[in-house]
This record gives sequence, structure tokens and C-alpha cells, in this order.
Amino acid sequence: MWGMGLSGTMQGAGGVGGLLKVTYYGGSTTNAFAAYDGNGNVMALVDASNGSVCARYEYGPFAEPIRVSGPMGKLNPVRFSSKYTDDESGFLYYGYRYYNPSTGRWPSRDPFSEAGSKNLVGFLNNDPLSHVDIMGFVPLVDVPWWPPPPPPKSAPTDPMRAAGYVPSPKRFKWEGVCPLTCCNEEQIKKGLNDLSEKYSAAVKAAAALGLRPASPYDPSNPASCKNSSLDIISWLMPTPPCWRCYLEHRDYNPSDVNDKWRDHQVIICISFGVLGNSKDQVMFDWWGDAKGRNNGGFTPHDPLPVREEYPYYAPTQPTSPDAYLDCQGMLHGRVPPKDFSASTARF
Repeated sequence: MWGMGLSGTMQGAGGVGGLLKVTYYGGSTTNAFAAYDGNGNVMALVDASNGSVCARYEYGPFAEPIRVSGPMGKLNPVRFSSKYTDDESGFLYYGYRYYNPSTGRWPSRDPFSEAGSKNLVGFLNNDPLSHVDIMGFVPLVDVPWWPPPPPPKSAPTDPMRAAGYVPSPKRFKWEGVCPLTCCNEEQIKKGLNDLSEKYSAAVKAAAALGLRPASPYDPSNPASCKNSSLDIISWLMPTPPCWRCYLEHRDYNPSDVNDKWRDHQVIICISFGVLGNSKDQVMFDWWGDAKGRNNGGFTPHDPLPVREEYPYYAPTQPTSPDAYLDCQGMLHGRVPPKDFSASTARF
């Protein structure tokens, strides 16, 4: 039986620390509860019927078994890191790869291939103290330690960093003789279709270049969420009448002044009514779409899930290009070049 792991969720830590109960059906049925150390390694099994210890485990620094004892010691395959152990080979199964504790190595290549590291049989770029790979496939975070402290339940005093922050309509200046007179529901819907078509064109151009979303720890691939969103927003310019777009950088941690914790940057597009009041909001997130993090593929999304996952408006916001058409079709602002210079720059 499995439950919530070290992350407090079912799969937030890849199941580590999530084994609750082991049942053995032999001459009689034995139910045993799992006992862990602080890293989610199964250290013992306790018989649910009488409280006796029916298995004990100890491990070396590379997960090699030092002690496997008790009547259920070998019968239970879930041991180090709450992963399945094959007694015949001694390998641990991490979902995408097997790990060999006796050599401290991964016998198979990293399924993320060169995008993970130049060392194809490596793990976390040989820096497990600074990176985390919760599913044994691709690192999701780049932090000095894990898990990070949860965001405080009370909203920060700075309204610019409050959860779900939405820019004021005053953020945008609408120039022109009658810039918003056409902004009815039909025109707003038409503008959204135009933005979606421009985004599709950008996605196709990125695919033609062979762009792949960068892992947070991989400096060899510059197509990060920040660089890719900076490139993609240029493809949305000029925005159609009644719509404006900007880059929004969000943080998981409220005090991430040095940008060391989990963060994410996306494109937010807002529609406006005749009176200049903000109406609909959509998010364009090529990095998240390419990673399969957003439902629906390469389409505009509701920004709320990302704002809930990264609840703080980052203290340092990127400069967004801004070119738009008013209701008379007049262009305001400078249209940036449509390219992927930030996502393809090598340094």
C-alpha cells in the first residue's frame, strides 16, 4: 500500500518515503508497516498484528545493502530510496533506469541523452547535492537543497509579489485617437485567434530549428523558459487590437532575490474592453508545452495553475517588448525581429 511520500504528495518525490504497508501471503497473511530514515529509505518492517520487527535494513553510502535480516527481510523488495530491489542482480529500479549499488553506477544511458549531460551514463551532471531528479528521468529543479521551504500561508506585504498577481490596466498606455472603441466580445475572440496562429507559427519555427526545452541545470542548451519566452513574445508582435502581452517571471520562494530556487517565466496576454478594463487572460508557455507540463499542447492556457505553482511575483521582472495595433489598425511601438536569438545563443 502506498501513500504520500516525503514531498507530502503521492508522486512529488517519485514515491520516496511513500510505502505504507507490505503484505505477505504465505502460510498465513502478514501485514507489516514500513519504518524510514530521514531520506525515505526503508529501515525496518513492523508486524501490524503484534508490533514486532520482522525486517531490518542497513545501507552503505552508495545504497549497497549492509544488513537485510528478519523473516520478511528478503520477501520485501522495496528498500533503499523506497525503490524496488532485484535480489538476483542487486539493481535498484528507478522507473527509467536501473542503479547498481555495488559499483555506484548507472549501467544504462541517461534517457534524456545529451540534453541531460555530455556524460551519457551520468546522473544530475555529477552534482546530486545541488540538483534533484524526482522521477529518475530529468531534473526538475536546480536548488541548493530539497525540498525548499513551503511558501508562507500569509500573503507578502508587497502587493507586487502577492499570489496570482495581475497587472493593473494602467500598466499599459493606449495611444491613438480611438484605440479601444472596437473591443467587443467578437473582436476580443478574433484577437485571441490571431495570437494563437502567431504562436503556432513560432512553435513550427522552433521545431524547424530543432529547439528543445533546456533542463534547469544544463548550460549547454540556452533554450530556457526565460530565453524561449523572450523569443516567443516577439512572434506575437504586434498584438491585435484589444490585446497586450508581457513577460511574467514568477517564483516559488518569496525571498528568491538571487534566483536560486524554482522559478518560471511565461507570456501573459490580456484583453481589454471598450473602457480600458482588463477582461480575459491567457498564457503562452513554449517551454512548459514542450515539456508536456501543460494540458492541451501548444495552445494558449489559463495562467492560474502556473501562478498557483509559483505563487510569487518575482522581484526582478524582464523588460517586455511592446508593439500593438489599435482599433484603426495603426501600429504603436516597435515590432521586434521574429527569431530565436536568445534560445540559440551559445556562451
